[in-house]
Amino acid sequence: MAGRAKYIIEKQSPPVTYYWGPEVDRETARSIGLVRFFTGKPCKYGHVAERWVSSGTCIECVLQRHRTPEYREYVRPVNAAWLEANPGKVDQYNEQRRDRRENEPEAAEQMRAASRAWHAEKSKDPEWRAKERERLRKYA
Repeated sequence: MAGRAKYIIEKQSPPVTYYWGPEVDRETARSIGLVRFFTGKPCKYGHVAERWVSSGTCIECVLQRHRTPEYREYVRPVNAAWLEANPGKVDQYNEQRRDRRENEPEAAEQMRAASRAWHAEKSKDPEWRAKERERLRKYA
């Protein structure tokens, strides 16, 4: 596997910045127990983004790779096998989340705020808005 890309992602030229936080090198991040770090330097694909401390991999590369049809095709049977081996886990997680939302007002507000932020960010994308409009037409 080493030496070849399994899922091809587009190289950014000039580099695109996805993070503007403080710069922390990998060793410092590891020593203080962080899971991500940011150097401010582009990865080999031109993303200026956080990286995982464990592997040094650019987080944006991972996100883009996971959005490829090839990766989704690969992971579909893996997910199906996990669901078959762990019946009830998803229901258990959903129940815990529901209980938390009902019993902890701060957690409920945090979930609502995250949802509002996600929708605000997505609604800036005209392509997403068009798809969402089409999706919602079914229910009108």
